[in-house]
Amino acid sequence: MNQNFAPSIIAHIQKYVHVEPELLQAFVDSLEYCEFSSKSIIQKEGKISYGSYFILTGCVRAFAIDTNGNEHVMHLALENWWVADMFSFITGKPGHLTIQAIENCQLLFLSKKDQEKFYDQCPAIERYFRILMENAYVSTIQRIHDNL
Repeated sequence: MNQNFAPSIIAHIQKYVHVEPELLQAFVDSLEYCEFSSKSIIQKEGKISYGSYFILTGCVRAFAIDTNGNEHVMHLALENWWVADMFSFITGKPGHLTIQAIENCQLLFLSKKDQEKFYDQCPAIERYFRILMENAYVSTIQRIHDNL
């Protein structure tokens, strides 16, 4: 991984949980640095999501296309956010969303396999992702409620 960006992900994790330094470094070392230019497709609808992305710089959108060909933005993800097609990520089935860079992006990729490994090795990492999922769920429910 490009270690210049390690402080960003470390600070984000430490905002939620305490992780022993050696486990935190092992987690950071498992991340794969990648760049996408504006309008690049990061994940295509119909493909299986084998991991998630932490946004270091830039912004991405996750959208679905209805039967009439209209795009529906499901969410925008900004710097210091994680993004994935969670349906696919969790079920292992082809996804419903396309994830696209809105601007040039620097991302960190975490494979599902490595994430699961760290859940076993480091309960604090599992707690970190649980907190993020709880926050995302509450936000989604609030968005649905607001649209009613």
